[in-house]
Amino acid sequence: SLPSVAMTQQYHEHLLEAGEKPSDSDSSDSWPWRWILRALTFLVALALALGVLNNGKAAPGPLKYLYISFHGDGSATTPLPQYGVNQILRFDLLNLGDPAQPVLGKGSPTPPRMLRDMQVLKDGTLFVAQGLKFDSCILQYGPCDQDGVRQFQREYRSPILVHPYALTLQGDTLFASTQDSGTVVGFNLTESHDLLSSGDRINFNLHGAFRYRPGITYRGIANYQKCLYLSVTEMDVVAVICHLDRVSRRIPVRHPIGLMVDEEKKELYIASPAKDKDGQQGEVLVVDLSNDKVLRRLRHEGMEHPTNMVLHKDKVIVASQTQKSILEFDRSSGEFSRVLIENLPDAPENIALSPC
Repeated sequence: SLPSVAMTQQYHEHLLEAGEKPSDSDSSDSWPWRWILRALTFLVALALALGVLNNGKAAPGPLKYLYISFHGDGSATTPLPQYGVNQILRFDLLNLGDPAQPVLGKGSPTPPRMLRDMQVLKDGTLFVAQGLKFDSCILQYGPCDQDGVRQFQREYRSPILVHPYALTLQGDTLFASTQDSGTVVGFNLTESHDLLSSGDRINFNLHGAFRYRPGITYRGIANYQKCLYLSVTEMDVVAVICHLDRVSRRIPVRHPIGLMVDEEKKELYIASPAKDKDGQQGEVLVVDLSNDKVLRRLRHEGMEHPTNMVLHKDKVIVASQTQKSILEFDRSSGEFSRVLIENLPDAPENIALSPC
């Protein structure tokens, strides 16, 4: 931090003032060591400025890392994961040739498994949805250490949180959609919870009053101007909930999955996989949030099952599940740019950007 740099500079000046000029009797060997000391002092100041020595925590910076979660092991017959990638892997967007690094440290009560959506907060907190049906929860991890690894802090559970898929933060409430319990569960992050919090469910369904609807699959969730956008997969709609007790309107989309809001352009991105029965290819639709009209479609040969998206500068990054790849598109035109990452070790589910 800058105050630390200022103190280091003052200390450096003090060292220079305290040092006496060499006399004829001084050994000539002392001068190289004095300059080495000055150089080391400067390097310490520089390291503090960059946050390298900031109590072992990486300082906030540009969103240069891509986090990827994977399908993982969904078997109900084994207490520990046996296959797939049950970890968040970190890729350096500036050095894509570097090996991927694990993000999640040890310490969670049960092994991470079937990880889904992620939310990275400005204070460095990371939330991860754990989708295993028989061990569903939201995992919370702290800031990165110098190696980019995050340590487990706590978990959020609820009897109505079964197979959470997507996360979105609205004010102080973290909302999670569910695939197997037909609910959207909200956790107030400012209140004190025990480790088995029941959470607060949104009292709505597509007909008004709340009903427990385990047959309905909710996937992507996003928020814009205090409204929640929710993918209702089987019904081929994105429900817009501007009041937490009813659906305000519906955006018709074939089998919607992941959602992402571009607040600057006031656009909603909707991932829609291919359907054999109608011959339509997988695509990402871009919808004008002012009138729900489709502005453009992101398509690429082989992208049959896009899952989720993130914005990175003037590009849109898309996870292509069946290809086990990460694709890049132009943010303005929607044209395909390049394959960012290919030959992933498991099918990607969700992606997020992080400064560390």
